[in-house]
Amino acid sequence: MAIEMDSIVKENSQQKYWYRPSHHFSLAFRKLADMRKAVKMCDICLRILKETFYAHKAVLVASSPYFEAMFLSGMTESRQDEIELMEIDPKSFELLLNFFYEGELCITASNVQALLSTASVFQVEQVKLACSEFLESQLQPENCLGIINFAEAHGCPSLKRAACRYAISKYVEVSKCEEFLTLTLPQVLNFLCKDDLRVNGEEDVYDSALRWVNFDVQSRSALLPTLLSKIRLPLMSPEILVDKVKSNKLINNSLECRDLLDEALIIYLLPERSGIISSEKRRARKCYIDTGTIYAVGGLNSLGATLSSVERFDSSSETWESITPMGTLRSRVGVAVVDDKLFAFGGYDGTSRLATVECYDSKVDEWKVKSSMTSRRSALSIAVMGSSVYVVGGYDGNNSLSTMERYDVNIDQWHKEPSMHTCRSAAGASVLGKHIYVVGGHDGLSIFNTVEQYDPVSAVWTMVTPMNTRRCRVGVTSNNKFLYSVGGYDGQTFLNTAEYYDPDSNQWFMLPPMACSRSRVGVAAIAKNIYAIGGYNGLSNLNSVEVFNTDSEVWSAAPAMQTHQGGVGVAVLLRD
Repeated sequence: MAIEMDSIVKENSQQKYWYRPSHHFSLAFRKLADMRKAVKMCDICLRILKETFYAHKAVLVASSPYFEAMFLSGMTESRQDEIELMEIDPKSFELLLNFFYEGELCITASNVQALLSTASVFQVEQVKLACSEFLESQLQPENCLGIINFAEAHGCPSLKRAACRYAISKYVEVSKCEEFLTLTLPQVLNFLCKDDLRVNGEEDVYDSALRWVNFDVQSRSALLPTLLSKIRLPLMSPEILVDKVKSNKLINNSLECRDLLDEALIIYLLPERSGIISSEKRRARKCYIDTGTIYAVGGLNSLGATLSSVERFDSSSETWESITPMGTLRSRVGVAVVDDKLFAFGGYDGTSRLATVECYDSKVDEWKVKSSMTSRRSALSIAVMGSSVYVVGGYDGNNSLSTMERYDVNIDQWHKEPSMHTCRSAAGASVLGKHIYVVGGHDGLSIFNTVEQYDPVSAVWTMVTPMNTRRCRVGVTSNNKFLYSVGGYDGQTFLNTAEYYDPDSNQWFMLPPMACSRSRVGVAAIAKNIYAIGGYNGLSNLNSVEVFNTDSEVWSAAPAMQTHQGGVGVAVLLRD
């Protein structure tokens, strides 16, 4: 007999309360997992070799399209309570089955291949993706080619692309590994034809092909002309062509190879006839045209705290990696690369403005203290000419500075240089041609659009045409032709605009705006690409990066920094 109860809530109330406890499904599946282990209410038995696995069809169907098709499409197995699974690894299947019930999985180097294969069979895409991401994190020169083949065999296109990019970016190391020597001819040719192959020069490509041939010289020597036709011999020096290529016995024994060598030597012996050589063979690979390493030094985290961390961006592989941090916290720091060494000048440690200098040598992975500047400087500007680093302006804790000092890297000494016309902190600086340019900045009262040019030979500062926009906390860089001024702050607006200076016409021209406003932005140039790194948009510090291609005049997104959130000092180490 039902008991009638008077409503304690007004029946015309329109309020509703949806109760959705986040732990409901985890508790339910935990109970199902316990029931499976106790073999309670299990309605299917799966046999793999000598192993037996009990489960619930409903869970299998909900977790795997393979089992969904098996049990819901009228197949014979749908009417069976015991099924034998063929050619499946029982250990990886047990891991997958546990994942169906528990929603977690431990992927290791020892189980990832079998687990990905098993997940492929049962069409569990999320596990395939997790295994692919794990394999991507394990890429090494010794295994990347095997991972390419494995990814292709198991239908993992993103993993294959990542492994291919890695192999291209580490080609010199990869080509010395055993996996490379066992490649087929089409696979080797595929590498030799790539424009973006990361090598120090075409000699590296030649060496890799010869190593592959010499691994099985009896059967592969006849393939040498095909390989040599894909190597851009005209890009190699005449000394290497004569002393190394021409003297090789395998080359000398092949008429086709000798013809290819003679063709390459034409460019040096008869330069007026170089036009007969195909443009493809004379086209330099992108890797030694426009690649380099951008260092992002110090700066701020998302909370605005000053950092000592350092990371670098490889423009060829488009990846960031952290390196050994500085010994000192530094934001608003000046950064330079000289003779493959990274220097950090001055900055702010969260308490004081600094005059100290540190130098990082990647060969020994170590920072060393160098001679300090004569003045404390944060928000300083840096320009490099030869083995000299010019440190200009900045803020000493009391005043914006007009002074400049020059650091001689070879003898670790500082020299006083002529001061600018204007006190400037948070300005940008770069070298273009034979001059140093210092752009924008502020003096504590006014924000400038003015630009000063310094001639180291005459030791004279000259005012040139001002920018179209006032900018402090601006990023400045140059390529072989123009000076670029990016982002900054004009006193009212955090800027996403950019402009460039043409010294021939002594004029500034506006560029397309960035997607994001960036003050305190680090800017670096690598060939035809201008990178805008981090910064502050008026609300938060940024780890994002944009890159401007000077040919297409388009900004696009680049991979974000890993550990920094804006305010970094940047410098570039270009590849020869």
